[in-house]
Amino acid sequence: MDRFERVLGDIQGGRVLDVATGWGGFVEVLAGGLGGYSQAVGIDVSARMIADASRKNNLGRTSFLQMDAGRMGFAQG
Repeated sequence: MDRFERVLGDIQGGRVLDVATGWGGFVEVLAGGLGGYSQAVGIDVSARMIADASRKNNLGRTSFLQMDAGRMGFAQG
């Protein structure tokens, strides 16, 4: 068990956001290490990075969106 698994394994539930996700590698770490989560979203300003992340990471309950972190378009709540 690596350090991420030890730390993340104790966190339960909720939604996870990875800002500046790049190719989505950290979303993959989060999805694999969290004890439970409802959704993991990776955002990046680069359309190419989002396309790469979507292609490379076929994980359940995860998605990748092209979005500027300074102007996130998520609904409140």
